[in-house]
Amino acid sequence: MLWEQRPVSHGAGVVAPEKPALQRVSFSNEFQYQHYTMKPRWEIRGTSRVISKKSYWFDDKKHLSPYDMILGWSAMSDERILNQVQLPISNRQYGIEVIRPPLTIGEMKKHLLYMHAIPSDNEISEKMKKIREGSIVSYKGYIVDVKDQSDWRWLSAIDTRQGQLDKPQVVWIQELSIQ
Repeated sequence: MLWEQRPVSHGAGVVAPEKPALQRVSFSNEFQYQHYTMKPRWEIRGTSRVISKKSYWFDDKKHLSPYDMILGWSAMSDERILNQVQLPISNRQYGIEVIRPPLTIGEMKKHLLYMHAIPSDNEISEKMKKIREGSIVSYKGYIVDVKDQSDWRWLSAIDTRQGQLDKPQVVWIQELSIQ
């Protein structure tokens, strides 16, 4: 089990050069998943490096989003940078711990996606189990807001003015591949 969880190494150099593509959703149709209502806000697609991944077993949102991931592109997909930075996830939050500052915190955040991942079906869920730190993943889905029948809400925090995705995004994953 530990062997299957070891990080994937790529060596020096950018392995995911492009920022994920965002497109405002032109329809406002909400849809149901389990007993939740999902409201798509943005379509997202991209290829990124998994910097951190956290599995949830006892969290109250584990049935909806069993994993949180921090994905990086451009400079934040380069092992020379990542060897000097740690991005731990704890309690559905993440932090940036810098050993030697290769970039400013602001520059790092411009190349990060912090995702509460919701698999759209069992096939996507099984693929998500196989993702390791360092994996290169291609994905497509929607940044969503979630509510349930009791009016509990889980909202994405996308900042469209600055184009940053580092704040928590609840992402409905429709397509996923591990390269």
